[in-house]
Amino acid sequence: MRSDDTISVKHHRANAHAYSCVEIGREVHMDSGSWKDRVFSFPAVLSNVEPDFDFGGKAPLTLQLTNSTGSWNAATWLSITDIGTDEMVRVGRATIVDVRGDSANEPLVLTHWRADDQRLVFDLIPNEFCPIAGVVSQVRELVCSIGSDALREFMASVFMIPSVFRHFWTAPASRAHHHAYVGGLAEHSLEVAVLADVARQVESWQRDLLVAYALLHDVGKVWAYKNGELTGEARRYGHEQLGYRRLCSCLDTLCAVDPNLGDLMTGLLSCAWKRDYRHQVATLGGIVRAMDRFSAARFMECASRRSACESDHHSFDDATW
Repeated sequence: MRSDDTISVKHHRANAHAYSCVEIGREVHMDSGSWKDRVFSFPAVLSNVEPDFDFGGKAPLTLQLTNSTGSWNAATWLSITDIGTDEMVRVGRATIVDVRGDSANEPLVLTHWRADDQRLVFDLIPNEFCPIAGVVSQVRELVCSIGSDALREFMASVFMIPSVFRHFWTAPASRAHHHAYVGGLAEHSLEVAVLADVARQVESWQRDLLVAYALLHDVGKVWAYKNGELTGEARRYGHEQLGYRRLCSCLDTLCAVDPNLGDLMTGLLSCAWKRDYRHQVATLGGIVRAMDRFSAARFMECASRRSACESDHHSFDDATW
């Protein structure tokens, strides 16, 4: 049960990217004169690339195309080198042919793929990915408000990890404590980031790090739970180190682009600041930790009050009988 008092944020998007997408969800009667009306091009995230071995002859690749309006299954005979691998989702412009008959569940055919700026990934994540209204859009606003191009690129690379792209929005923040429900991780992470963003007595580069770290401080929980239980990795490393290990490649890229910023972000996500109070990001880490605890405590307090009200209501009902 989540709190009804969700903390929200609204930021001006200085570099918003607006897309118009063709509607491909409709049914179309197939005839020889309609093919020119069945070719579409639109921005999308490409994911879930797998070979279809059940297909006769040369096996196509099956995949999923996603943008802010929805997701579609597709197939392609393009070379894997043309569209990348499934280690990361891809951002680009898809050209497809709608060869579906009466069933909207049939795949589209991807005929061309052109890679685009990976920072656009946040514009292409559907709001419906998270069951809690407003969370996706507000995370998008926060990331777009980060002033550093390198740090925004880093955030995009993290959310292009397939598990993060899809499951960050649906994972719980805990098994039975705070925000322990579908979408709880994203909602809690957003709350911590909004609270940390209120710390105005910091320089702009520090504010950028606060927002990025707050959004990712629990990202390891994407891989921490399976069937309601902790995974072996989570038991072995803890969710913080699990998240850090999964983001090492993204951090390496950030370090190559901006060594100083990469070292600072590594210090935060590796929790090196917790082991040395003199660490250069110890203050920033402490701010996020304080807001993390506040968000959790606030949730538990709201849940406790709600439980007490429900208990009083049931006691009244019993008395009337």
